[in-house]
Amino acid sequence: MIVDGQLLPSAAWMIELLMASLVKRWLQGKISVAERLTYLEHLADIGRQFGPAVMAAIEPADNTSMAIVAEALKPSLDQDSHGREFFAILERPEVMGDLLRLNPSLATAARLCTGRKAA
Repeated sequence: MIVDGQLLPSAAWMIELLMASLVKRWLQGKISVAERLTYLEHLADIGRQFGPAVMAAIEPADNTSMAIVAEALKPSLDQDSHGREFFAILERPEVMGDLLRLNPSLATAARLCTGRKAA
């Protein structure tokens, strides 16, 4: 996947990195113990895939990123699409580029995934 002239891991990997930043944000809120455990388990699953260095590099999503993801989710809520529209929107280079600019830690994590030195 190439965004803003930058070679990134596959779109699926970038979505996983984005999900980690969203989960880290949700963990900062007031949530039940059950929700916290679910989110921590999800982070652990992502961590097993990418490793501790990548996970440590990812910062929580900001308000604008959260809003972009919420808007991307809306078309999938109206249809029995299994999230296809949601992922298709987030995988657009211009959308992923915006998310990377808003949360540069995603680009750092992506470089770690591709074996490049993080800036």
